[in-house]
Amino acid sequence: MGFVRQLLAIASVCGAVLAGSPALAQAPAATPAQLWADFNHYVLIARPDLAAASGQALLEQVDEAQLLDIVESSDYTQPQQTFDRAARMPAVSPVASELSHRIQAARFGRAREPQRIRDDIQKLAGARRESQSATQRLREAGQYAAPLLLETLVDDRQARLHPYLMPAIIAVGRPVVMPLAVALEDLPPDAQVKVAQVLGEIGYPGALPYLKQVIEDRETTDATRRSLEEAFRRVAANASGPVTLQSSAATLFLALGESFYRQATMDPKQLVGFDPASNQGLVWRYDSQTGLAATRVPAEIYGDVMAMRAAARALAIDPQLDPALSLLLVANERRENRLPEDAQDPSYTLPHPPAFYTLAAGPLRQHDGLTRALDDGDVDLALDFIRALEATAGTEALVNTVGTAQPLLRALTFPDRRVRFGAAFALANA
Repeated sequence: MGFVRQLLAIASVCGAVLAGSPALAQAPAATPAQLWADFNHYVLIARPDLAAASGQALLEQVDEAQLLDIVESSDYTQPQQTFDRAARMPAVSPVASELSHRIQAARFGRAREPQRIRDDIQKLAGARRESQSATQRLREAGQYAAPLLLETLVDDRQARLHPYLMPAIIAVGRPVVMPLAVALEDLPPDAQVKVAQVLGEIGYPGALPYLKQVIEDRETTDATRRSLEEAFRRVAANASGPVTLQSSAATLFLALGESFYRQATMDPKQLVGFDPASNQGLVWRYDSQTGLAATRVPAEIYGDVMAMRAAARALAIDPQLDPALSLLLVANERRENRLPEDAQDPSYTLPHPPAFYTLAAGPLRQHDGLTRALDDGDVDLALDFIRALEATAGTEALVNTVGTAQPLLRALTFPDRRVRFGAAFALANA
């Protein structure tokens, strides 16, 4: 009888397990850290069903910041291999994509925190692995790290960090070029040399006019000028066209503005300084007291704002550079046209709207603007300059321009009827 009772007891236990008895079936829930490890493990051994379950449970338990904490403290701190494999598994691909998106978003946000950047700058002088991780996080911060990187670079009290700092800035690369270049003119000579060396190593041609402006400055010392000239040559080697030390800073700023304008015409989100996370562009300025600071502008107008700034610097150097004035006018008009109705442009500090300056510039510059609008097929911009021509020009100025074609007559055959009619009325009224 005792043997029978033992069999009955065993059967009872087995039945309870099969029935999901809470007393026996409940196991401790997996922690988020364990779920992350399980997700990676199951992907790597090709068990997509289990990987998807682990990943989904993890997504339901933690927010972005907590998820990043788990990743950075695990054995899978760089899970790209896992995500690449998961992308080829239909059952787990959506979960993997969401995990990857949240981790990246958290990294972007955390990498841009000032205290995190300060800590990473200090860690550059640490052990090799610590320094490499800090450099990687600074790369993720991109241009947002520029103010503190420059602050450290010009601080003689932190000179022990400079040998580690300069390679890290170079590793960040193109995103820091514009903020560093904007600051270059107002830095002390020793800092100018260091920044020039960094710009020369990165080699982005957008730095050329800023380097040349300091080279042309009569107050620049001979030793500093030689360092900047060497950096200029290194950067010029990467330019798309022939650039030499004989090129003036004014014409180089004009070329930079034209490149911003052209890129904004094609795809403004490919511009240096555009931040896809916020869908804004960062316009940098420098003050010797407060350091680097950025003004955020909507993506739609970022390229035009940068073109205006470059054209304005060209005109400040050479007030007779008419193409720079034409670029400034057309970029300003297009900036206003592209600005979303519910948005503002905090970078615009001129006292009058664009039309005021377009009218004041006169027919030759208005013809330049109309020609560019027709070339780009930009209806709103063409109408802006037709209205300006109608308001300011007599018959001879409307039809004849100096050294150019006759854009108003060309507008009579433009595909858009508003442009054709506007040109016709301008000529008729004259």
